[in-house]
Amino acid sequence: MQLSTTVPSVHSNVKPFIGFSLTDNVKEGALVVDGVFDEGPAAQVGVKIDHEVLKIAGISVEGIAHARELVAEHCRPGHITRFDMRREDGTTFVASVWVMTADVKFKGKPYYFDVSLHRIRESDRLKRTWKEEDLQS
Repeated sequence: MQLSTTVPSVHSNVKPFIGFSLTDNVKEGALVVDGVFDEGPAAQVGVKIDHEVLKIAGISVEGIAHARELVAEHCRPGHITRFDMRREDGTTFVASVWVMTADVKFKGKPYYFDVSLHRIRESDRLKRTWKEEDLQS
């Protein structure tokens, strides 16, 4: 008899979904939340636009590329990951985010988040679009 697990294997390559996007605030040297999905994992634990990400899984974040690495390494669908955050007023808090996935092959699973059914709220910050020629210089 085979046992089935309710979450993807730790060794599987399932893309995590935490329910918010980030941007580097170069002027202030901070990594801030730029967008949050309504009813998403982050919104459910109080993460809002302009909150700053300080640590992921207890590790200090050193920029957006590092944050992506930490999410890929420490965030597993169906598991909780700790995010140390700072509000705009300077108070800090811990957001225990229940990581999900937006991969449609997991539709119907409790850890699946259908992004097409939820609105994303985004900051009013100007978004920079990079042209291919900018990247090649």
